[in-house]
Amino acid sequence: MNVRTARDWDGGVRKTSTSRTYRDGLRVDYAAGTATMAGVNTVSPILSVLDKQLHPRFLSLTEREQIRDVAGESGLAEPGQ
Repeated sequence: MNVRTARDWDGGVRKTSTSRTYRDGLRVDYAAGTATMAGVNTVSPILSVLDKQLHPRFLSLTEREQIRDVAGESGLAEPGQ
């Protein structure tokens, strides 16, 4: 996963092939070169829902954050770079 994609997801940014829609409703269309405000209803996710383990094969949110923290402390390269 690209680092920018992870940051976008953390910030509530939704991306299509040519645009990004930010949490505050700003939609930037890179192909058309426009920026517009759209009525975006955002729902803050409940932490317990995010931390719920989907399947034993997948890491939980807490486990992924621990890996990210350890990788940052040890100076390992970011994935995708």
